Amino acid sequence: EDLLCQLNVEIQNGLNPQNESDMKTRKENYTPFHKHEFHLPTFGECFKIALNDKLMLELIFGSIVGASIGIVKDGISTGWVDSFGLFCSCFIVIFAAASFNHRKQKKLFMLNTKMSNKQVIVRRNGRLTPIAQNDLLTGDILKIRQGDFIQVPGVLVQGKILGYNRKVARKSDTINSDKFER
Repeated sequence: EDLLCQLNVEIQNGLNPQNESDMKTRKENYTPFHKHEFHLPTFGECFKIALNDKLMLELIFGSIVGASIGIVKDGISTGWVDSFGLFCSCFIVIFAAASFNHRKQKKLFMLNTKMSNKQVIVRRNGRLTPIAQNDLLTGDILKIRQGDFIQVPGVLVQGKILGYNRKVARKSDTINSDKFER
């Protein structure tokens, strides 16, 4: 409750959106919550990353050296053939890795976009109001329901956890409640 007094927030009413000066002050004085903006790499960037693999660089270098030796030894007509096959197979592997990574990054970007547009329920002016997660302000009182995944720092001001589901929580080092009393 001491924290609520310091933030000038009433637990029953939450923030008052009609008080424009308070809302403006909160936006100016407190760092707004914004998740890290995720950059979607282009296919060329993924290709460059895959090309920088040490093993692939060694194989490409080896194919160039092999082609040079083959040309000197067997002549230009057939000396390069074996090494060219290795060279092409390296680029096929690099292309496949870049393609896989680009698809994976694209899915991750779509998931992050979806999560940043997530609606949360806050108490403002005594009413529960859905807002975008990126529009949260310092002092907002969130209503957390079972299964909600909240990506903001905060303090539990009211409620208690009644039970734990440890099977679900093993992988993520968090404890998910079976029941949550508000």
